[in-house]
Amino acid sequence: MLLTDVCPFTLGIGVNNRANRDKNILNPMIERNSTLPASRKDRFVTVYDYQKEIKIRIYQGEEYYVDDDVLLGELTIEVALRPAGQAWVDVQFTYDINGILHVTVENEMGERRQILLANQTLSEEELEQYAREMEKIMLPPLQQPENQKMLACLLEYYEKSTGRRRETIAALTGRIMAGLASGRKKEIRNARELADQWLTRLRQETDMQEEMLFDGELKFDEEWEEEVD
Repeated sequence: MLLTDVCPFTLGIGVNNRANRDKNILNPMIERNSTLPASRKDRFVTVYDYQKEIKIRIYQGEEYYVDDDVLLGELTIEVALRPAGQAWVDVQFTYDINGILHVTVENEMGERRQILLANQTLSEEELEQYAREMEKIMLPPLQQPENQKMLACLLEYYEKSTGRRRETIAALTGRIMAGLASGRKKEIRNARELADQWLTRLRQETDMQEEMLFDGELKFDEEWEEEVD
């Protein structure tokens, strides 16, 4: 028999009740008894014309009206000034086996807000560490710190180079950025591996004379052109 952790309560957000705007209703994001870890992402739109912001209230419970559920926390994010139903935000719930609920809200401009809601078994230091790790995971590949550092290193070599070597580094950087932005795991992995390969080589050759990178057995430009094209 395989034992699995499940979500003990339904987790969701309060949304507008068209029949009675004075009483918001619960929109479930992770249902009770869902196997953990669990994650869900949905899109929500504005209710009023030219609404400036959306407030996301996070609830736990099984009742239809949020007034009868338990409020866990809330996030507020600005939205584009548009007629009702046209401005939107994406809301993602991720609930892990440690009892940590990670809620992220992102608007159409790419701005993001997030909150962590945890059980009482984690210390404040552990919760902060978890938040840092989740932030790295949730960022798009191009914005992740390790990839930003990698691209900055390539830019530094580009600025120090001239001629064909400079052009080759520019082409390589473009290929890596395209891979990171593709959203496909295989291309992202290939981009990182390619960057690691050539950054290692550049570091090893950094003390060599410029002409040694273009002549002799290294055949630096030729190999790069074959790799990048």
